[in-house]
Amino acid sequence: MAVLAEGLQALGQGTKLAECLVLREQALEDGPARVAVTRALAEVLLQLGKVDEAEAACRRLLEQAPEDVRGLERLAALCRQQSRSDELALLLERLWTALAGQPAPEGLNLEALGLELAGLLSQKDDSRAQAETILRRLVEQGSRVAREALSALLTKKGALDEADALLLARVDDETDQAAAALLFERARLHLAQSEGEGSALTLLQSVGSAVLPADALDLRADLAEKAGDTIDAIACWQRLRALRKDDRAAGTPWIAGWRRW
Repeated sequence: MAVLAEGLQALGQGTKLAECLVLREQALEDGPARVAVTRALAEVLLQLGKVDEAEAACRRLLEQAPEDVRGLERLAALCRQQSRSDELALLLERLWTALAGQPAPEGLNLEALGLELAGLLSQKDDSRAQAETILRRLVEQGSRVAREALSALLTKKGALDEADALLLARVDDETDQAAAALLFERARLHLAQSEGEGSALTLLQSVGSAVLPADALDLRADLAEKAGDTIDAIACWQRLRALRKDDRAAGTPWIAGWRRW
């Protein structure tokens, strides 16, 4: 069926093929053969740009085979194009469930699917737990983007300890400068919590001073000094001096206002 469809499309006979498929679909009883014809019809109609007819074919396909991956994928794409986010979330959820425990078919990116679905679910209070579950599965599969998204979701949830662990893993595993920069904002969140300065300092001291940006170093030095950790405070100030020297040599303007050095 697929080879025939491609051949007729190449010959400019897409409309004729669609008409034949419609007749064939109407002649068949429900079953695998009719599912295959309806799926092919939806593909041809999409290629012809007949969006409404293609959507109708996708819906007929899913009535016959609710977990048909291609049908769910094509209908989700149409909803995405038309910004129908509520139905898109439902279709992506069905697609995610249909793919559970099996490899994704060619051309379908499971990571991108999960991230999009988690992003939609995280926008609703009653769906954030489901978004978290999806992100955790992707993190287990090694997705760096999912790890960042999960860290952000846990931060909004107030689960700072686990969010910190994910962030620190990025810094340790990848020497990720962007992740290191986030440590400063995360430390400021800790300052607003009941644990206050102690937990913020613990977080900043969880990584080497060499990977911290200047603002994080300055905060760590202040907190270390207040906590009586003079050795760490001095080490941070020395690192800040080195950064200042490097920036001056490179002609980079330095931000005024840091003290003691």
